[in-house]
Amino acid sequence: MSTVIFTAGAKGGTGKSTVVRFLITYLREHGYEPLLLDMDTETKTLSRFFPEAEQIEIRKESSNDILIEKVLGGNSLIIADLKAGTGRDTLQWWKDVPFDSNELKDVTFICLGSITSSPDSIQTF
Repeated sequence: MSTVIFTAGAKGGTGKSTVVRFLITYLREHGYEPLLLDMDTETKTLSRFFPEAEQIEIRKESSNDILIEKVLGGNSLIIADLKAGTGRDTLQWWKDVPFDSNELKDVTFICLGSITSSPDSIQTF
């Protein structure tokens, strides 16, 4: 069974990457070595804290193929930090992921998001 934890939010500066940073540190202190995917090509926050994070451009169609390959490649825990404000791009990207395929039936997806007073933050979710 694999788990993919990813961030989502309508704007930057709300703490998504900070939460992920603390989560990664906690997991590593408890013996886990998650695969890190930096999908925020604008600020590359995750890569700044964790240089080993793979950088993936979410707007490319092949980027969801990369995620699926990582899941199917035996990575049991993947943490992906997505770019803020990518509501429509992210939604389209997730729609293209073949969740109903047999390979992904044992994969759990968890979203860490931030909701602000901005109407866009609600729309993102």
